[in-house]
Amino acid sequence: MLCHPESNRERYFKTTATEGEVFVEHNLEAKYHIGEALFKKLMYCCFELPTDNVESDPFDPVRRFQRKWNQQVESVITPGSGLVVDESMARWLGVGMPGLMVVLRKPTPVGREAHTTADNSTKIIVRVEFYEGKERMKFAEFVTEYGANPATFLRLTKPWHGTGREVTLDSGFASVTAAMAGYDHGLYIVGNVKTAHRDFCKSWLLAQVQKREDRAMATAIVKTRGGNTIELLAAVDMDRKPMALIATSRTTRMGEPRERRFKVIRKTGEYVVRSASLQQLDVHAHYRETFNKVDKNNQQRQGGNSGATGNLEDSWRTHKWYIRDYQMLMGISDTNSFYCVRKWHPSGRQLDFGTWRRKLAYQMLHNPWIQLENIGPADLVALQGTDVIHQLLHLPGRETQHCRYCGKSVRFYCKCVPLEDRDATLIRKRRIRRAGMYVCQKGDCFAKHRAGIAPEKRRQEEAKKRKASKA
Repeated sequence: MLCHPESNRERYFKTTATEGEVFVEHNLEAKYHIGEALFKKLMYCCFELPTDNVESDPFDPVRRFQRKWNQQVESVITPGSGLVVDESMARWLGVGMPGLMVVLRKPTPVGREAHTTADNSTKIIVRVEFYEGKERMKFAEFVTEYGANPATFLRLTKPWHGTGREVTLDSGFASVTAAMAGYDHGLYIVGNVKTAHRDFCKSWLLAQVQKREDRAMATAIVKTRGGNTIELLAAVDMDRKPMALIATSRTTRMGEPRERRFKVIRKTGEYVVRSASLQQLDVHAHYRETFNKVDKNNQQRQGGNSGATGNLEDSWRTHKWYIRDYQMLMGISDTNSFYCVRKWHPSGRQLDFGTWRRKLAYQMLHNPWIQLENIGPADLVALQGTDVIHQLLHLPGRETQHCRYCGKSVRFYCKCVPLEDRDATLIRKRRIRRAGMYVCQKGDCFAKHRAGIAPEKRRQEEAKKRKASKA
């Protein structure tokens, strides 16, 4: 749906596939044996997790999914020496969402706010925390000791405490308290100080900048709550507006100059583009290089960059706020996979986001290798010598049958394809007659069928036949 969006759902069945296309656009019923009624049910489906009867906590199932997502990303991605902490938004214009936020400066100002951590070398988001409202966040970890914003920064970087990584903080998280809290937990920070300037010599630095019209800096040696002695660096650089930073790393030497482009209008009305090289401190050079890594990921996910093909918020419409949270994490996973390919694949640099999405969608729709669910140790013997690929297909029309394992009503049957014909194109073109193996997707019925375990009813019938033949 992201690769070839249409105006409404019916178009996905009425539009035929374009001849010669590698990726099948639409014509879902003919190509994938998915009826329109089943398609609508799949579109309305969502993830559901047990709430343990905690009716007063609507975030409980979402929080569990968020925690599992963070654990999975942490197990497969190891970030580099630098991290970036910033906010992300998922648009929501409906009603009923707890913790709804309105941030006018964001491209999608109304919706769910999520605090995110990204690797500054790859732009991969490695940790997410949904904002649950001011009252609920009061009881989160580290809030009692450090306050709301520094506590959020510490939770977002908790897996990497004590590693000495350098964290770039947005103005919503940076403060003197955050700098000292990060040092107590083995992290260095470079943060932009705007409103949270308590104990920060912002007025004096701004006065010095206005006199000199370039930059000013100051250092102070303070003692943290953990008893550690730390040197804080406060620096202001004059850009279009003064930028005030606080850091526990970096130096006051001059860093890489920044290139500034501007237009000059001549008397004839024509204009020319000129560039100038402006000097800046090392701490400002590092901040300007890394502060927008989360924003780049968000722009790619929401279709703001060239080559993107829309976003899930537009293609997958929903009336339920928790599905929107699920969409956001799925969109982040989609974007993260693209950045992984760009970083580590030999030809990844030549790949744009739209092409990657089409390739990913094609592989997910036509991948013949179906992973087996976890089954009992006694059933693993049946996996030896497996020489077929099992593909679950929809019965034609409104035909229904009964599952051979559990007896429930089903509208699917399994087409068992020999392993030598495992190519997806051959699977689509082969016309293999239905062998009568009706099986449902619920429970472990399909897993038992793929493992070669005979149904209980079939076992009983075979036993009766053997007894009759012996008699």
